[in-house]
Amino acid sequence: MRKNLLLVVIFVLAIIAPTSAFASNSVQTSNDKEVEKFIEKYGEAINEANTDLLSIYQASKNDSDEQQKIKDFYEKKEIKELLHKVRREFNDNPELETKYIENVDAFDLRKVAEKLPINSLKLNSAEKKIVTMEDGSFTQVTEEFGKVNSNELLMSASSQEFDAYRYIRYDDDDYYHRWTYTIVHLFYPDTKLALMSYMSATIGKLTISNATTTGTFSQVPIVSVSSSASVIRSSGSSSTAAKTSGSYQVTFAGMNGVGLHVENYDLNASYRLDVSDRYGAFLDTTLTVVQ
Repeated sequence: MRKNLLLVVIFVLAIIAPTSAFASNSVQTSNDKEVEKFIEKYGEAINEANTDLLSIYQASKNDSDEQQKIKDFYEKKEIKELLHKVRREFNDNPELETKYIENVDAFDLRKVAEKLPINSLKLNSAEKKIVTMEDGSFTQVTEEFGKVNSNELLMSASSQEFDAYRYIRYDDDDYYHRWTYTIVHLFYPDTKLALMSYMSATIGKLTISNATTTGTFSQVPIVSVSSSASVIRSSGSSSTAAKTSGSYQVTFAGMNGVGLHVENYDLNASYRLDVSDRYGAFLDTTLTVVQ
């Protein structure tokens, strides 16, 4: 038996007026032309490589399989040559890379949200949701559920070899649940924002004891992530949600190793006890991503 859950993605926008509209627009136009020339030169190769990278995430059976395939992908001669050419251009012109980063679709939650049915997206318990963008970049959402002390994995979207579901037994071992929001682009690969919540249950009551960002990952020094997590509401039931939250500052250092662009994300998870029996209950969970 499997349960569905609702994944809601919300975005927050802040628009700051430039101090000098004329100067800002002049610089913007110049930078845009440079980006256009760069895309004309490398766009086709970048999109093809992103497509190959996407196929790895779609086909991988587990995390170790995924990581090995990604490693092999970046060892390919054509990928190394492409990255070498791009690195040389970005090193000569950091402003070009900054502007390019600012225009990567998967880094902008406004654009990601356009690809998601925000109010009706359902994610099966052992499913991974991948959203591909126009420029070939993509995002992936997965979840994982298991027992803490025995390290027993009960459900994972990365492993589709068994029919799994979120079932938490009363007065049993402590459990963990992890949401992972992954952002991928050929130049800035495999940035994972993870929110892990630790919980246990008694009849009619869910208790969250801790929240961490264990599983958060980035390809340093190209991308680095600083993160923190907290328990917002420790108690939940069938009618009241227990809540956890994670905050993530993602710094795109770029190919020259210097911080060029920063994005901030929040992952908010809520948990309720759903259909229950005398031994335990199914866990219903919702994720909200805010930028």
